[in-house]
Amino acid sequence: MKWTLILLGLMAAALIFAPQIAPYDPMQTAPDQMMQPPGVEHPFGTDAFGRDVFSRLLYGGQRTLAITIFATTTTVLAGLCLGLVASAAGGWFERMVLSFINALLAFPSLLLALIILTLLGTGAVPLALAAGLSQVGAYASIVRSAVITVHPALYIEAALVMGADSRHIFLRHILPNIQPTITAYAGVMFSYNLLNSAALSFLGLGGAPGVPDWGVMLADGRAVLRAAPWMSLAPGIAITLVVMAVNHLASGINRRL
Repeated sequence: MKWTLILLGLMAAALIFAPQIAPYDPMQTAPDQMMQPPGVEHPFGTDAFGRDVFSRLLYGGQRTLAITIFATTTTVLAGLCLGLVASAAGGWFERMVLSFINALLAFPSLLLALIILTLLGTGAVPLALAAGLSQVGAYASIVRSAVITVHPALYIEAALVMGADSRHIFLRHILPNIQPTITAYAGVMFSYNLLNSAALSFLGLGGAPGVPDWGVMLADGRAVLRAAPWMSLAPGIAITLVVMAVNHLASGINRRL
């Protein structure tokens, strides 16, 4: 877990200080240096327009991870509220909320994100909302299951007998005991949102073309994969490392809590 934190810390520092670290303007083209292999001048090579891949990777990471964080926050907040309502409402209202959650789960997340993005339009904010809202059903289902698991516990019954109200029971007993589950699954949601947002950017739905973004970089490298594999390898490896590190960190947090 320590090495995971170090890796994520180094990546975060590199992205935060991208303007100071990046050797070139990520949008600057150089027709005489198109698809140059990695070397001293361009550590990760150049793309089909002569742009420095390393610089685009740093700036693209800022945008990609900002979208992912926004999307994950949307997923967690909306899913937590929906899951708690579904576990505590009771009666016809609970059945209605459960039906809504099941309807969300019936759609593949990427397809649901595409539908939402079609309604909202393209751009960074619509992309983040689409990716985040597409995972609300899955997170709400996990929250509801976690609450139902701890609700019959004896300490909950003891609190009720002592006259504790619902707010006290939730804040002092239920929420601390479901925290490991919902925290670990928030890490899973981060990974799903990263993959979905990159996939949507890959399809050209992330905003203006040419803007540094890991999904856009993958799309740019697809046409010249054999001639210039470094164009796709750099963002692909970056996405893989972030997903693996976040999942490992979430598992470690779950074991410790």
